[in-house]
Amino acid sequence: MILLRCSQTFSFAIPFQRVEDRVTSPRMRLMGAEAVEESRANIRIHPSASLENLERTTDTTEIEQRLAGLDRLGVLEGKRVYFVEDNALVLMTVKRVLAKAGCVVSTAQDGQEAVTELLRPLGENGWYYESFDFILMDCLMPEKDGYEATAELRSAGVKTPIIALTGNSLQADVDRCLHVGYDAVLVKPILLPELGDLVRTFMRRGMIV
Repeated sequence: MILLRCSQTFSFAIPFQRVEDRVTSPRMRLMGAEAVEESRANIRIHPSASLENLERTTDTTEIEQRLAGLDRLGVLEGKRVYFVEDNALVLMTVKRVLAKAGCVVSTAQDGQEAVTELLRPLGENGWYYESFDFILMDCLMPEKDGYEATAELRSAGVKTPIIALTGNSLQADVDRCLHVGYDAVLVKPILLPELGDLVRTFMRRGMIV
């Protein structure tokens, strides 16, 4: 079970008792402002990051219908992903794996490149970051690391879900990710079923449409 203690200004509950919402991997966390892990399920969602989008979702039945026929990998089909990783081998490998799962993947090799590209306008079509369903961002990179890049993106108004990729899962690391604006933490190596569970939860919260 995951216990989320939200601020007094709002209350929010995740139906983790439902089988399709359960994630039991100890390698993945969705973060909440004062989330407390009470079992080996290692997942936390940032409540304030999702509430605004959730309030705009008027038909939750439609979301459930879309998810009903999708398994842990099927939910990734067609998702537009922006992947930021400085290790060229990891970048190439993960991009290939995501593409095989049906994702459309764009990449950057450091935080500075990601910020510059994501914040560029697309003429009358809005901003480049709006082209993606979610962002996978490594935490430790040269030039500008993932913490700095995420904070800068959030300051610029980017609401796209950002998932931290890290080799560390200590509470201090999770807290730091939460503070700068990441929505979730995924411990390397990336496992597609875990990522699929994460995307499914984001969809239920209206963070991915």
